[in-house]
Parts: sequence; C-alpha cells; structure tokens
Amino acid sequence: PSNIVTEATSEKFGMLYYIQLGFAALGLVVTLLAKKSPSLPPTAAAFKLDENVTRRSFHHDRLPASTSSHNRHQSPPSQGALSATSSRKSTKSHSSQHQGGTKKYVRRALSVVSATLKTIVTNKNFLLILVVSGLCQGSIWTIGTLMVQVAQPFGVAQTTIGWIGFSGQLVGGFASVLTGGVLGFVKDYKPFLILLISLSALSCMIFPIVAIIIGDSISVAVSNALVALLYVGMCLFGVAQCPILFELGIEVTFPLSEEITSPLVMWTPSFLSLIFVTFQGAILTENPTHEKALIVLFINFGFILLSVLASLLLKPQYNRRVYEQNQLQAANEAKTGINA
Repeated sequence: PSNIVTEATSEKFGMLYYIQLGFAALGLVVTLLAKKSPSLPPTAAAFKLDENVTRRSFHHDRLPASTSSHNRHQSPPSQGALSATSSRKSTKSHSSQHQGGTKKYVRRALSVVSATLKTIVTNKNFLLILVVSGLCQGSIWTIGTLMVQVAQPFGVAQTTIGWIGFSGQLVGGFASVLTGGVLGFVKDYKPFLILLISLSALSCMIFPIVAIIIGDSISVAVSNALVALLYVGMCLFGVAQCPILFELGIEVTFPLSEEITSPLVMWTPSFLSLIFVTFQGAILTENPTHEKALIVLFINFGFILLSVLASLLLKPQYNRRVYEQNQLQAANEAKTGINA
C-alpha cells in the first residue's frame, strides 16, 4: 500500500481499495469452487480408523453437548433432519420436512455456539491463549499499521517502508509454514511459543535502543536497516506463532468445535489492534517525531512482555492428542482381535 498511496489523494486510495476488492473477489470465487469436504480425514489417527468409526466418533465428538466441563458429546442429528436434508427432489411433504430439518439444524448450530462460548469462559488456559495472541499479535499488527508514522521521522522513505512491510509478511508466511511442520515433532508447544514471543520482543527493542544510543546523528542507511530488522524480525517470529496458538487453542478446548475457538484466537488481536492503533496514532499525531515514535515502540514492547508473562502461566492439556492416541490404540486392538 505504501508504494501505491504515495500521496494522500482520493484517486490513490481508490486504486488501493479496488485492488483489495479484487483480491477479496478472487478469494470468494476460490471458496465457492472449493469442495464441501476434504477427501481425507482430518488427522493421521482418524485416517487409520475405519471410515464408519471416523464419521461416528471423531467428527461429531468435537461438538459440545452442554456447558458442562466434562467431555460429553452431542448426539447426532435426528432421523427426521437427515431424511429432510436428502429429500429435496421429493414431494411437498418431504419439502416441508426439509424445511423443518433446516430449522432444527440452525437451532442446533446456535446451541453449539452458545454452549461453546459459555464453556470457554471457564477455561483458564484458553483465556490465557487469547491474552497472549491479543497482546503480541495485536502489537505486531499495530506497528505494521503505524510503520510510516514511526519510521518517517528517522528519514526512511515511504516506498522503502512499503517494501519492508512486504518482505516482513513474506518471511512471516514462510515461517508459519515451517512452524506448522515442526509442531509434529514437538511434544510441548509452550516452550516453543515462549521462545518466539521473546524473540519478537527482542526485535521490537533493538531499534529504539540503537536510536537512543546514536541520537539525532543516526544516518538514513542505519535507520533503513533498523526498521527492516524491527518489522521483518517481528513478522518472522510473530506470524510463526499463529500455528502454535491455533493448535494450543484446539488442544485445551477439545472436544469443543475448533471452528469457533480458532477464529477467537485471531479476532482478539484484531480487536485489540484497533484500540492500540487508535490511541497510539493519537500519540504520533500528524507530525510524528523521534520521541513520539520511540514512545510507541516502547508501549508495544511492554504489551509483548505482558504476553510473555501470560504464556508462562499456561498449563496446556493436550486433550485432542490423548483422544487420537486412544482412538488409534482402540483401532489397532480391534484389528489385532480380528486377525487373531
């Protein structure tokens, strides 16, 4: 965006919005063309189970039956709802059954969402995950949004800031993929998460410390390098946290629906970054200075430190992993019994 909106005119902003609208439309088309369900089961454990067992046990066990803290599961849809869903080409009576089944499905979905949210409120580990995600990711997104106001007082060109932002997002995307692959070989996600948050905090602090030491004599070349180190480093270690946050959220809330818990992990930093950008933008004002930029960086460093403290309080329980291991063991024992 910094390379497109080189000056504050309606034409430049309009061009940016049209480009973003095009990407959103492309995403919508891809979503509409996507298959309704994946061709393979969601996990290796489920893949090794019998197909019928997978459908009955693994899939619908993830939905809560009530707000109870026990791992009770919701019963499958009624036979009337199933028959109504599959009879669109039948008579009027079947059509009315379909409508009734749809209403039951909607009510059931709403009850699942309501029960999940009520259960999440009592889950301390998941609430801590939301705090970690909100403070750390929210701070990174805030710095990315305010990067122009933060870096320009140090002589960094707007186009350079744009390329730094692009590079940071690119590096962060690759880092998140690598993190997802590494998680398969890690038994405890917590130390890995703490390490990445700590490195994000370190990336946030190098720029202001060096800027304070050098003072007003800091050169443009050094400023460019420091801004690149600041944002690329925060994206590298910050975006890489996302797979860990998602997986931890799913593990500590299992068997609750991950279609509800995972969006909450991303909604929290989105909401907090809106607040952060509002009051930190008021600090920078339309005429940012060295001092104002450093204050903003120190504020976000403080938020990231708080997320480190919150991550230290985590006591994750890997409920889904235990469930899958038990299912796999049961399947292997069943096969052994059949072979015997």
